[in-house]
Amino acid sequence: MKKTGLFSFLLIIAVSCLNEPDCYQLNNNTVVIFFKIIGGGNDAVQLISVQSPDTDSIFEASTESKIVLPLNPKTEQTLYTLQGTDDTNTLVFGYKRQVQFVSEECGERYYYQDLNVLSHDYDSVRVTNTIPTPEPEPSGAKNVEIFRCAITNLLRIKFPAQTPVEQIASDFVTIVLPPDAMLEDFVLPLNVNDSTTMYRFDFPTGSKTLKVRYSRNQKEIAKVCGDQWFLHNLHVNSMVTDLSKVVVANDSIQDLPQINLEITP
Repeated sequence: MKKTGLFSFLLIIAVSCLNEPDCYQLNNNTVVIFFKIIGGGNDAVQLISVQSPDTDSIFEASTESKIVLPLNPKTEQTLYTLQGTDDTNTLVFGYKRQVQFVSEECGERYYYQDLNVLSHDYDSVRVTNTIPTPEPEPSGAKNVEIFRCAITNLLRIKFPAQTPVEQIASDFVTIVLPPDAMLEDFVLPLNVNDSTTMYRFDFPTGSKTLKVRYSRNQKEIAKVCGDQWFLHNLHVNSMVTDLSKVVVANDSIQDLPQINLEITP
């Protein structure tokens, strides 16, 4: 009987502990954002900074497929400016706040709900969960997906090691390199208006030519992106190319770019 009484007492304590809220985890004031490619998988976005006049949040340079941003507790909207290496975008969240009394220990809190995107200048944005996320972030949490149209003409090249390159010229666009460039793993644009592209690499020891051919198909993946050219069946024109060695590692142009050519100058 004593053992039964002790077990019942411990059970009551355990249930009381389970019912006692974790005050920190009750604050659901963050938005979990994933970057995606339309018609593809996760994106890898190079961000220089993420700033907001409504919060103290400043995000420093890195490459991200996911970011977590806080919402302003003083109003029912928060503006963010996301500066990348090529573009600067804005994103305005709207939401509702409701004051809730939690307990004597935790006091009151704001409960956030009805999350939506009031404005943005991305290719496409989708809200997947209208209840903002608590901290610490639960596994698998996601509130918003930001999509961009695929870039379908980037040829990814890999040298065996870092190699000095003075200039790269192509037959359709000027490619600007920083002074004393050292290249190893990099991308170059292909001409989507033709089935061939030719490059001239100027090395300190002399110039080399690379000419590639490919098949093109035009189709619409998403209305916001319109008709796009998709390139595949990549191969090297050996009659013109005079690099020491070129191996086709992947004959399809993808986004995110995979290594297409392994080149020995």
